[in-house]
Amino acid sequence: MQRRHINPAFTRKRIQDLYPLFWTKSKGLIDALTSNNWHRPDKPEKSVDICKWMSRATLDIIGIAGMGQEFNAVQHPDSGLYQTYQTLFKPRQIARRLTKQFYLLRSLGHQANLPFRYPACKGQPPAPNAEGSSLLFIALACGGFTDDDLVSQLMSFLIAGHETTASALSWCIVMVCKRPEMQAKPRDELRSGLPNPRTNFHSVNANEFDTLPCLNVICNETLRLFSPAPLTIRVAAKDTGLFDHVIPKGTPIFIHPCAVNLSRDLWGHDAMEWNPERWIGNMRNNNSGRATSNQAFLTFLQGERRCIGEGFAKGEMKVLLAALVSTFEMESVEGGKGDVKDGFTAKPNGLFVKLGVVNEDSG
Repeated sequence: MQRRHINPAFTRKRIQDLYPLFWTKSKGLIDALTSNNWHRPDKPEKSVDICKWMSRATLDIIGIAGMGQEFNAVQHPDSGLYQTYQTLFKPRQIARRLTKQFYLLRSLGHQANLPFRYPACKGQPPAPNAEGSSLLFIALACGGFTDDDLVSQLMSFLIAGHETTASALSWCIVMVCKRPEMQAKPRDELRSGLPNPRTNFHSVNANEFDTLPCLNVICNETLRLFSPAPLTIRVAAKDTGLFDHVIPKGTPIFIHPCAVNLSRDLWGHDAMEWNPERWIGNMRNNNSGRATSNQAFLTFLQGERRCIGEGFAKGEMKVLLAALVSTFEMESVEGGKGDVKDGFTAKPNGLFVKLGVVNEDSG
């Protein structure tokens, strides 16, 4: 029922309409990173904790696209909203994690004055522009949600709709730092097909990103190898079984996407390697990374409960990565360990990146 009512917010046309917003927020990120105060004053090299910057950028995007609210986390990282969010997402005991969403919503509601007072909006059609027809507004307009349902939708928008994409982007940067040629290739592609976000900024549309193969394969392979959500839970609706195991009704089932995403039986001998090239070429099933099954990619799950925000996440990820790669040479420095940090999402455990602006006059 919830999926049916919220589907209008995630149609292909709706996601395409958000690309100008993604690009505008990417421009804001680039401006902030190239300002005079972005580097760490305690180190001689100009390096940034890229995970935090990705979290701030994606929080700003979900603020507008999800709730029609400007959070300004990139420009104002000391704001109460962003600091509260960061505090609540620090690794905690399992009991605290299970109630994280509740505390998050209450804290954000008090500190940011999010649009929780919405009765007057009910029944109104969403505004025609992308920023006016936020996900929350569309949920209100359909009239199919109770107040408690809308609170649950807000929690999902904030948490699942921003931190996971930030984690995936951070892993993209980990990998392109390890393979600099995977910065150069998409940079050439981007400079010939998109405006320079720093020196020649103007609006873009979704079609311009659909024709950028290097950018797409980097994102696809990173999402495969580093699934941002380490697990999800389902409950058996009836007595059933899996192979030789009896599973009674009501049994919780933990699903780990990486167990499938990294299977050599499905992905081949290099399943554990970051190989964007698997997504291109003329070989059979190249659109599925040459996997032997179209069910082999579980980052967004499969079936009728597949992640409804897949298109949103992929679009946001591509646009932010495009702006970063076309503007900077990125090089990891100390602190970029590359292992997985414990927490809600499987993000890198510290990733300090040295940024150098390249070819500002081109593009």
